[in-house]
Amino acid sequence: KFLALVYGLNGASSKYFCIWCYCCKDQINNLDIDDWPIERKLSECTWLCQRSTTAARKGCTMPPLLNIPFEFVVVDTLHLFLSCCLNACV
Repeated sequence: KFLALVYGLNGASSKYFCIWCYCCKDQINNLDIDDWPIERKLSECTWLCQRSTTAARKGCTMPPLLNIPFEFVVVDTLHLFLSCCLNACV
C-alpha cells in the first residue's frame, strides 16, 4: 500500500493492482513471468494520471512523489513471506 501511495497508483484491490506492470485482475492467475514485464515508467505515470477516464489512467491517480524508477523497487520480505505462508497453509 505504501508503494502504491508513493507512486500515485491505486491500491492492491483495483483493476490495475501491480506497481510494476499493467496486468489487470483478469490476469492475476497467470504465473508466467514473461507475461508480467516491468512496463511502468515514471514519466508515463505523470502523463497517465492526467487522462480524463479511469480506464485510460491504468491505475495512476496522481503524479509520483519520488523519482525512483520502478526497476529499483523491492517488495518488503515480511509481507511477501506472510502472503506465501497464508496461501500455503490455507
